[in-house]
Amino acid sequence: MIDKIISKLAKYPQINDYRLVKTETKSHEIFYILDKVETVRNTKLDATCSVTIYVDQNDQRGQASFVIHESYTDAQIERKIEDAIYQSKFSLNTYFALPKGEKREFENKSNINKYLDSDLVFKIGDAVFKASTFKDGWISSMEVFVKENKVHILNSQGVDYTYYTNSIGIEVIPTFKNEKEEIELYNYLDYDNLDLDKITSDTYDFLCQAELRNQALKYVGPNELPVLLEDKEIKQVIGNLIDNLDYADVYNKMDLMKIGDKFYGDGDDMPDISLVPYVDGSVNNRMVDVDGIVLKDTKIVENNIILTNHGSNQYGYYLGIDKPTGVLPNLKVEKGAYDMDELCAKPHLACLSFSSFQFDIYSGNFGGEVRLAKYFDGQKYIPVTGLTIGGNIHELKSHMRFSKEISNIKGYSGPKACLITKMSVN
Repeated sequence: MIDKIISKLAKYPQINDYRLVKTETKSHEIFYILDKVETVRNTKLDATCSVTIYVDQNDQRGQASFVIHESYTDAQIERKIEDAIYQSKFSLNTYFALPKGEKREFENKSNINKYLDSDLVFKIGDAVFKASTFKDGWISSMEVFVKENKVHILNSQGVDYTYYTNSIGIEVIPTFKNEKEEIELYNYLDYDNLDLDKITSDTYDFLCQAELRNQALKYVGPNELPVLLEDKEIKQVIGNLIDNLDYADVYNKMDLMKIGDKFYGDGDDMPDISLVPYVDGSVNNRMVDVDGIVLKDTKIVENNIILTNHGSNQYGYYLGIDKPTGVLPNLKVEKGAYDMDELCAKPHLACLSFSSFQFDIYSGNFGGEVRLAKYFDGQKYIPVTGLTIGGNIHELKSHMRFSKEISNIKGYSGPKACLITKMSVN
């Protein structure tokens, strides 16, 4: 497939460079209604190849992308190429060079390949239902997806890299019922390694949340108090701040912070931050980016000082960066300075689930509608719902307290919780 595409591209002298990304995927799936198997599927999808062509005009470079399927005829491929050449004339940018590379195959660090057999999805299903031990609740439906991907990236400058990814995705929909109502929640769990005990534990934790949501009362506490955020929201807030240090934002003069600035304001004991290609538990892991840059751990913030920017080959080239970092897939935040007992010792609101958590990097405003939280009044926890929280990160960066306990989720390794010492609650 790749050889055919390259031979076709060679017939068009207008094309100065190209990049190909071929993906081959196998999928193993099982679907349950209650605890009864409804469907089992094992599929091998047609290979697809994303093609980007680069066409130079004077000191500018145009580009256009298209997708080729394994079943395409020669005529279909040629039509796609000709359309892309035409489209590239309308997307001219300042010239940039593609990264150079070599031929290399990266190790698959996932253990899922070791367990791929006809029974794997059933074993995962059993691990999920093992957590369903609640009197007033049950798993209404559940689906398991096990995926194998082979990705081959090459370009006209010698890049020829192959890497593999494996993942497990689990959709869980539980139902809980009390005297007044019946509630149904949705969650998607994903893993880059197989650990059946962890799947059971994570499912149980989510079912506990669903049980709390079934018991939750309308919030009637104070309108201002400390708020405890969990890993997903920490990833969104810190991740968006780090995203603003991207080469593209620097080039377009949209960056709010500069190298040498304090990242956390005047906060003390704040954790260092890196962008990395691999963390345990993340299905985002990859050792090379889409342009063919081999990725390495990159420290962004150390001792509260911003050390460097980061980003893609194109914008790194514009800024004169000799070795751009590439687009790194995972945020890594070092552990904080506080035990969870310290963070939770005084009255606070621990947010467990949002309808939609929002964060605007430029205004600094963040928050949203809380679907489920636990309000600690100083003596006991009360499950609550029907409230919103809000604050401004530019005012509160110095008032963040991170846990020593670490969490690994999709695209993030870092503190499991962060206490922001004063936020509005309504």
